[in-house]
Amino acid sequence: MTLYIHGVGMACPVGTSAAAACAAVRAGVDRREELRYVDAHNRAIIGSALLELGDDMSGAERWLALAAMALSDLGVGQGGLSLDRAALVMVVPDQRLYSEAGVRLLAAQLSERLGITLDPARVQVVWGQASAGFRALSVASEHLEREDFEACIVCGADSLIHARALRGLVNSRRLLSSTNSDGVTPGEAAAALLLSTRRTGALASVQRPGFGREPATLDNDVPLRAEGMVEAVSTALAEARIEFDEIDFRISDAAGESFEFKEQILLMSRLLRRRKSEFPLWLSAAELGDTGAAGGLCGLVMGVVGLVKGYAPGARAIVCAGDQGGERSAVVLSAI
Repeated sequence: MTLYIHGVGMACPVGTSAAAACAAVRAGVDRREELRYVDAHNRAIIGSALLELGDDMSGAERWLALAAMALSDLGVGQGGLSLDRAALVMVVPDQRLYSEAGVRLLAAQLSERLGITLDPARVQVVWGQASAGFRALSVASEHLEREDFEACIVCGADSLIHARALRGLVNSRRLLSSTNSDGVTPGEAAAALLLSTRRTGALASVQRPGFGREPATLDNDVPLRAEGMVEAVSTALAEARIEFDEIDFRISDAAGESFEFKEQILLMSRLLRRRKSEFPLWLSAAELGDTGAAGGLCGLVMGVVGLVKGYAPGARAIVCAGDQGGERSAVVLSAI
């Protein structure tokens, strides 16, 4: 099933709108700087934080603020979209933030920030990391296929700029530092997309996402063969009825660790049947840092803006996302 993208929104350290953020990313602008947090050796942690949020907000507060910014950029609230005919599928990184019973609280908090009355019955939560953004696309696709709603909004947000997330990166030795070059820079972001089955007026289109499971992780000794990403990309290509060599460029949420780049190399060696003179790879984390659960959707928004503005290196992209637990996902993005 083809889904048409009619709007995008984004909030991140280099811009609080999709247009500003993507222009900054294209120009190579980043906001990496010393945070108020220190590691186990009392060295300042380098991160990419949205300055407008301040230093005293909790992880949950940052998540909510980022989500509201991306939805506002999409046009929700303040005289824009009222969501009276649309569903909202939210990607939440931690089930402790909003349990299934907490959807009513989430709807109330977003309603207050956006200046609208959001019906909890129209809100659905998907928990997880970067791949959860594409699971949310699948949920939206099911709603639209059944004609439950005229449109669906998918929104994902995450922040690694708080004590619990930073401690986890330090303890797992995944934090980029002067003594660890194979790590990630913590970041934060939110991305939102307005989807429908109507082609007229659309910015771009996506097919159903593909999913896979990678048995190799950073925590085990299983050899990396990119089996999960190969499965996810193969399924996404089958949904779009195209071959891998018909894709013009790739977008990935790879945040700096060699594991993820090896996965991309293995993906090409296993699926690319014809020689391509170049196969560009866009990385949202290059400027934004690791944006966790927002990573996949941020890459998708970057691809849409690149297609609409005309600087993308072709009309088709494969957008990839992966989780530390092994879930892999991919979706084909096409120009209209």
